[in-house]
Amino acid sequence: MRITDRDIKIIKYVYEMKFCASDDVHEMFFAGEKVRTKRYSFVRLKRLVDEGYLRIFKNNLYRSGFYFISNLGLNLLRVSFRDELFPKKAPSKMDTRYFEHDHNVAKCRTYLEREGLAKNWVSERVIVHDLMTKNGSFQSKYMLQNLQKSMIPDGLFETRRGETCAFELEFSLKSNRDLKAKLSNLHKEASLKKGLFSRVLIIAGSQRIESSVLKVTRELGGDYFKVMPLEEIRQ
Repeated sequence: MRITDRDIKIIKYVYEMKFCASDDVHEMFFAGEKVRTKRYSFVRLKRLVDEGYLRIFKNNLYRSGFYFISNLGLNLLRVSFRDELFPKKAPSKMDTRYFEHDHNVAKCRTYLEREGLAKNWVSERVIVHDLMTKNGSFQSKYMLQNLQKSMIPDGLFETRRGETCAFELEFSLKSNRDLKAKLSNLHKEASLKKGLFSRVLIIAGSQRIESSVLKVTRELGGDYFKVMPLEEIRQ
């Protein structure tokens, strides 16, 4: 099988988003191409699995499988993106602790990029990937300013205006204290002159979550936050 540039982009997308379904890949890379049906995406992914670049996980709650990176796929990314850093080994199995949340993050990214609202996406997996600094300590190049690892957003992207925007999916209802702690840290980072980002897009998983988020963002003030319902993206 000849690996195309698009195949490499697909493998990188799967790595960055932790996992994805065949439909996610179709929407991200083939939607709008009449000759590239959903069946085509499925067959292409199957070939990448057969060649060892991806692995597949079967979830009993879904009819389709979910794809995640293999060691061979990770090695291909290292060769293809020499300026970027990747972990030494691929995960031995798919992390399903935050399955619904992570899958919806992938859907949100696909929607935003397809609509031309986002580009140069930096996933949470990349943000929190630790690297060895010259003095021998570990520090992520994205973990700057006041942000702690637990407060890192679900992604970063560049807007149409060229601004760096943090992306956060609030999928489960948090206590007011925990929600305020998270959003306060994002607010503080966005307000810094040399902060990691200057805007924050929050996608709310339900009307109740949206109301809670809007309440906290109003209390924090400033023109940093935009809140959207997840249903708007799912349509």
